[in-house]
Amino acid sequence: MSRSRPVAALAALAGLALGALAACGGSPAAAAQELRGTASFAPQPLDAEAARAVIVASERMGREMLVSADPGENAVVSPASLTLAFAMLAPGASGPGVSELTELLGTDPATAAVVAGGLLDHFSTWDGDVADFDPTTLPDEPFLHIANRAVVREGFEAEADYLDALAENFNAGLALADFADAAGAKELLDEWVDHHTAGLIPESAIEPTPDLVLVLQNAVLFGAQWESQFEQHLTYERDFTPVDGAAFRVPMMSNPHAAARY
Repeated sequence: MSRSRPVAALAALAGLALGALAACGGSPAAAAQELRGTASFAPQPLDAEAARAVIVASERMGREMLVSADPGENAVVSPASLTLAFAMLAPGASGPGVSELTELLGTDPATAAVVAGGLLDHFSTWDGDVADFDPTTLPDEPFLHIANRAVVREGFEAEADYLDALAENFNAGLALADFADAAGAKELLDEWVDHHTAGLIPESAIEPTPDLVLVLQNAVLFGAQWESQFEQHLTYERDFTPVDGAAFRVPMMSNPHAAARY
């Protein structure tokens, strides 16, 4: 797999996975309309071996994304978000898309979707109402909110099985957008991102164009206090070396009682 494969593959796989969406005529739906299946969020128990395979593949994608990033720029990658986005394609995958997704997700698409649902169910233990999350104050208890959504161009009709799979495994729906109306579609994407990140990320990185067909949205909002707190008197001036090799002194926290794994 080439370094740029995860980035390029998402666009390609979106086309390969559109078997669950069919073009239709008639009047376009309202831009804010969201379709949901009749199924409720009902994840299946996690299979340890399948979950391990998906997690290993997710970590690999994250590493490859970082390696392919511009070495002169800071980069942040969310492997879990990438995995969930690819897994949302799984219920509609067909043809070459099946083998492509299997390679990226570490297991067959159907199993990956089930694993995604199990992981989301596990993490929901720390979920809560985003409206109650204050981004300026660390919560007393850990808070972890993960949201997913697919957005498709108006004129496509989703199959009921695909909508049910999104609801059952991802607690997600399918929004309709007029991507030809770039400003309106951008507002639709931005509002979702802003809401599910409590305003910490006010807008989507996607810039809609008329030829855009599908957008997969994922948001992760996390807030927690350190289990072992850093003490101010243990902050020291130390060398920090950026990519250009020119080290300079910065205040660095330290905690002799905790070991952090990166």
